[in-house]
Amino acid sequence: ADFLSCVIVALEEKVLTTATHNFGCRVLQRLVESCRRESMLDQLEPLLEQVINEAVRLSQDKHGNYVVQCILDNGRLEDRRRITEAMRGDVASCAFNKCASNVLEKCIKVAASEAEQGAEDDDALAGLAAARHALVRALLGLPGEGEDDAGGGD
Repeated sequence: ADFLSCVIVALEEKVLTTATHNFGCRVLQRLVESCRRESMLDQLEPLLEQVINEAVRLSQDKHGNYVVQCILDNGRLEDRRRITEAMRGDVASCAFNKCASNVLEKCIKVAASEAEQGAEDDDALAGLAAARHALVRALLGLPGEGEDDAGGGD
């Protein structure tokens, strides 16, 4: 636990550079996985916050996308919801990017899996379900909730 804390502190100022590095992305992935096993994800808050805030940009990177996917697989429910929401905001450009489209697919799978298993946090689960719905609508080119097909009101 002390070793993990030292690694977390060392990476705080370099997390985005590390996430986009060939070997650094692997370090971050193992760190997320290790902290999950040790129930220490809360200690990763400063690192997770930076990654989540740059999730769309990182998802388009050939190494960074793996860090985002790792958080989708191993992160807290709120982290997964926030990443899904961020991806939803730029779904059009992400759908045509090889790396980002994999992250979009993972967002949809994670949201579906959470819905099937039933989550402990009903609000976060509802957020994931809404984000999944919006992602699918955007991918299909359908108008979002509350939008009019003709672009104007009656």
